[in-house]
Amino acid sequence: TNSLGLHTVNNYENLESNTDVYFTDDTRIYSSEEGYYKSRFPLQLLKNSKVYLSDSKVNNELVSDIHYTYYDACIHNKGLGFCGFGKVRTIDFSTSYDFEITSIEERDPEYMGVTKKMEKSHRLSQNSPFEITEYSYSRVKKWNPRLVKQVQKDLLKDFTATILYEYDNYDYPKSIKTKRKEGSELIFEETRTIEYRHLASVDNYLLGSVVTNKHSKINHPAYNWIPNASIPEYDIEPISLNTYSLNSNLVQPVDPLD
Repeated sequence: TNSLGLHTVNNYENLESNTDVYFTDDTRIYSSEEGYYKSRFPLQLLKNSKVYLSDSKVNNELVSDIHYTYYDACIHNKGLGFCGFGKVRTIDFSTSYDFEITSIEERDPEYMGVTKKMEKSHRLSQNSPFEITEYSYSRVKKWNPRLVKQVQKDLLKDFTATILYEYDNYDYPKSIKTKRKEGSELIFEETRTIEYRHLASVDNYLLGSVVTNKHSKINHPAYNWIPNASIPEYDIEPISLNTYSLNSNLVQPVDPLD
């Protein structure tokens, strides 16, 4: 029970023995030469999660009823162990049957289990999703994949949102660019640029101190109804922060620009 009084009930099933929660797909193949294999092993899987307005747990107080299905558990036999699933499907049974939402996540266990694609559809038309989101990652660091592009398509409204990410040498996002289109027409652009101060010495190790954080936004004339004032341009001056010195037990204030 959380601080708002919502009561959550979770039910679990074992991957090794249950056939209602876990399935395999013969078309999904992992790189066995690199040590990745499909496997069944004793792992407790979240089968469904129900949220009620109170601990009485009566149906008319049901807020959500999410059921999970998992596909193709991946094991790495050269030291990484369990690497996740190839696909995870969720269905929310809390609404009427015609409006139950199914979400399908395609994942990549060989790249730390990142989500490659997500589709949302009504349960009665799972082959016709109303929303598709695709994710692209930098392949430079296999054990630390970085999201570089996200494309979300609303197929009902014909809207597309594209977000591009760039990172600095310490993997902090230094540029985030967003574009929104209606059909083929660009209606909105936003750029966020962040500059950091990184301290990486024996005496002081502090990464990610924000020096400047700038937003710029363009609403194209035909769509000037989009609010302009929500994200103004601004600079944030660096502030003094507390950090630890490796050769002292005392907490000392350190200026990020020193």
